[in-house]
Amino acid sequence: MRSRCNCYEKEIAIAITCSGLGFTQEIRFMRNPPNVNSKLVFTCLIWLLSLCVANANGSKVYDLSGVERSFDEFRGKWLLVNYWATWCVPCLEEIPELNKLHAGHLDAGAVVVGINMEGFDSDLLQIFIEDQKILYPVWTAAPSDQTYFGALPGIPTSYLISPKGEVVAKHVGALTAKMVKEFIDQ
Repeated sequence: MRSRCNCYEKEIAIAITCSGLGFTQEIRFMRNPPNVNSKLVFTCLIWLLSLCVANANGSKVYDLSGVERSFDEFRGKWLLVNYWATWCVPCLEEIPELNKLHAGHLDAGAVVVGINMEGFDSDLLQIFIEDQKILYPVWTAAPSDQTYFGALPGIPTSYLISPKGEVVAKHVGALTAKMVKEFIDQ
């Protein structure tokens, strides 16, 4: 897990460098009228900056063995993605409900995936998962206010994804199996 954190540090450093180069280039544009080459260089720098920022957001998720995962793995199934943290009391309170939802609907093609947003070492997180008796898959993401689905308004936040891969519901706060089942049944 530590190597993944180093990767983000490198991406953030690249983003800062790119933004500094872009700012320097912009000041140069103000002093001298730009030519075609300067415009091309500036455009490339802005593109690189956006690429760096896109890679540095919290959209990447990993399983506990450090392998990058994708929500597309669950196409064709209902998927409940739950962003949580170990310090979050409502998150801990909803674990039995999420276990019930995952176990009760697995045969029907519905899956729960928990995304821990703390960037813990996988061994420590595995101990916590066993202690809390979490039955559904838990992946990790670097601490961030961004997720695969956009800005994270708070923890816990859950997204219900249709079998077609579309976000059909978002819920901030503790969730119950009954709430999700009622929505799916609609």
